[in-house]
Amino acid sequence: MWGATNGAAAAAGPLLGGVLTQHISWPVIFWINLPVAVVAIVLTLRFMAADRPVAAGRKNRLDLSGAATFSVAAGALVYGLIRGSDDGWGSPGTLVSYAVAALALVAFVVVEHRTAHRGETPMLDLALLRNASFTGLLTGALLLQASAFGCLALVSLWLQSLTGLAPIGAGLARTPLAAASFLVSAVTGRHIQRLSPRLPIGLGLLLVAAGMLLLRAGMTEGASATSLTWGMVVTGLGVGLATPVLVSAATSAVPLQRAGMAGGAVNTARQLGMTLAIAVLGAVFVSNAATTLTDGELPHAADAADALAAGQANEVIASAPAGHRKAAADLAHQAFATGLDHVFLLSALAAGVGAVAVLLLVRPAPASDPGRTSEAAGKVSTPART
Repeated sequence: MWGATNGAAAAAGPLLGGVLTQHISWPVIFWINLPVAVVAIVLTLRFMAADRPVAAGRKNRLDLSGAATFSVAAGALVYGLIRGSDDGWGSPGTLVSYAVAALALVAFVVVEHRTAHRGETPMLDLALLRNASFTGLLTGALLLQASAFGCLALVSLWLQSLTGLAPIGAGLARTPLAAASFLVSAVTGRHIQRLSPRLPIGLGLLLVAAGMLLLRAGMTEGASATSLTWGMVVTGLGVGLATPVLVSAATSAVPLQRAGMAGGAVNTARQLGMTLAIAVLGAVFVSNAATTLTDGELPHAADAADALAAGQANEVIASAPAGHRKAAADLAHQAFATGLDHVFLLSALAAGVGAVAVLLLVRPAPASDPGRTSEAAGKVSTPART
């Protein structure tokens, strides 16, 4: 049910976003999340049961310091990746962002260790990372989201700026991925729970890699929205196969008292994976598009590549002299195709790495499930004594 719900949301999101963008304005796609969040909070408070009592001797407080340091680390890293593409990877602003990210990550580790040592509940019990299965699942969750969804923003820009589709049409062009994900999750969800989690997750990641390679094969200078259909479908099959198992596998791989923490960590890894992928893949796209534009002797190729990544292909074409606009349009198509070619290839590699990590690290939970007993939970979370 959880996987099918994710699939349904993925199908509705691009269409709703297209409607809001086309008929209202693009900032509304961010504001629409506020009432959705309010409804989610109300439903959670109304229907979710209260947490179980914490283990004896432990304090159940919000780990605000851990949340703050992790947020700073993630935000600074993403900002550095974005600014590095625009300002240069060795620019002062980019290097400062990376330094802040590194320092905040170190601070997060120290804060989490001290929180556990004081007998309080950390946001993430770092001892869980010694669990190979849990680490493999986190890696798989991050790379699944990064490889399957990180490229879609650029695909949407290509569909709207060079194939002439309106926002709603661009949303419809991406629905094969969401529809395939929904159908696979709904049909196979209850059955794949009986398998070792590494099989559906690993196979799902391999299907995502295959889907990205199909997208790469379809991305030519004369490609249209339908050229990407089969790649979208295969990618959706992989997402639908892997997603329903991720959270249940993570919560089963850790002690019972850490199940909620594990589920939250997996979902955080998924969202962080997509955020980082958008930044990284955007930089890869701009770099390769700029090379193509430079080879085509387009003036101000770097600025033109940034404009393509911002969905301003028409402006790039219009800036060329009247007698050269046909050549500029052809070059824009070629640059976008080259950029997306490398984006799809990198996404396929990321999915392949995720599949290998899951298949090598994740193991089925023992039948007797000893790791989920209260005694095991105490071993994981008890702070070291001096």
